Amino acid sequence: MNTVLKVILVGASGVVLSACGGSSGGDSGGLQLVPGPSIPTSGSATYTGDLNFVLNEGGAGNVTYTGDLTVNANFSGSTVTGNATGFSDTDSESYTGTLTLQNGDIDRNLPSNLFPLFADLDGTLTRVSDGTTYTSGAAIGADFYQSDGATTPEEIRGRVSGTFQKDDGVTAPTTIAVEETLSTFTASQ
Repeated sequence: MNTVLKVILVGASGVVLSACGGSSGGDSGGLQLVPGPSIPTSGSATYTGDLNFVLNEGGAGNVTYTGDLTVNANFSGSTVTGNATGFSDTDSESYTGTLTLQNGDIDRNLPSNLFPLFADLDGTLTRVSDGTTYTSGAAIGADFYQSDGATTPEEIRGRVSGTFQKDDGVTAPTTIAVEETLSTFTASQ
C-alpha cells in the first residue's frame, strides 16, 4: 500500500490532522477514493461505525478509547453533523458523555492531499469508575469511498487528531495529545 500523508487545519479548534488515504490507484477494499470535485452535491447519507482514538496515558502507556460513531453528511448543504457515544477503553473502563461533531464541513475544492470532510469533536467523557473527565480539543477528518457505479459514497475513512484535557479532580489537569497515527476510523452506510 502506498501511503499518502494528508494535513489540514480543522475548524475553530486549530487542530492539525494528518492521515493516509488509500492505496495505489485509489482502490481500497473494493471501494474507490472519491475525489473532492466528484463528491455529490445533492442528497445526504448517514454513516455509522466505531470511533477510535489513542491517548498516551504516561505510566499506563497507550490507551484506546472506542465509541459508537454516527456521521450525517448533508451533500446539498456541504455540512456534517453527528456524535459518538457509548465509550469504553482497553482497560475495560466505561464512560458517560457524548462527543458531538461541530463546525462540520464538506469541502470539494481542497487539494487531493487534504480531507474533504472535517469537523471539530466537542464534548466531555467521564469515566464511570472514578469520575475522571476527558474534555475534547480534537477533530476528525475523513475521505469518502464508493464502489463503481454508486451515486453516493458508501463509506468514510478518517483520523482523529488533537488533544484531550484530563482532569481526575486530584492533580492538576493535563493535556494529552491524540496518537493520530493509531487513531483511525471507518464508518459505513
